[in-house]
Formats: sequence, structure tokens, C-alpha cells
Amino acid sequence: MYSITLAAGFGSTAGIQNFLLVGVLPLALIGIAIFLIFAGRKKDFSGAATVIGIVLLACMILGLSVPGAAVAVGGAISALVFQ
Repeated sequence: MYSITLAAGFGSTAGIQNFLLVGVLPLALIGIAIFLIFAGRKKDFSGAATVIGIVLLACMILGLSVPGAAVAVGGAISALVFQ
């Protein structure tokens, strides 16, 4: 009755990775942007800066899970720490 088609073989996480990058990440960034707008209106700039830092680190960590992006993420992290 039901059939399951695996795109890249058994145990592949390509579908989950694509869903996270295309579906969830933009919605999460929009939600965080709305939060930052309201935090800025309340003059809570330290809270907004904390959220921005956490979001940058989370996006970099998510970038490590994308094949081939580890070198670019490592360069971005080292550029933040070592000027």
C-alpha cells in the first residue's frame, strides 16, 4: 500500500539536511530577526547582541554539517577570533 523511496540509499541523511537548510533555517532566521527588532525597540541592545552572537555560532556549526563547507566555516571562525 505504501512505498518508501530512498533518494541516496539506506542510512542517508541527504533529505534531512536539505530540509533543514531549505525549510527550517530561513524560518528560524526570520523569527530571530523579528525578535531582534522587538529587542531593539525595547532598547535591550546587550540581549540583541547576545542573540546575534549565538545565531552566528549556530549557523557556523550548522555549516560544518554541509559537505565541503568545513573549510569556509573554519576560515570564518578564525577570522572572527584572529584578526
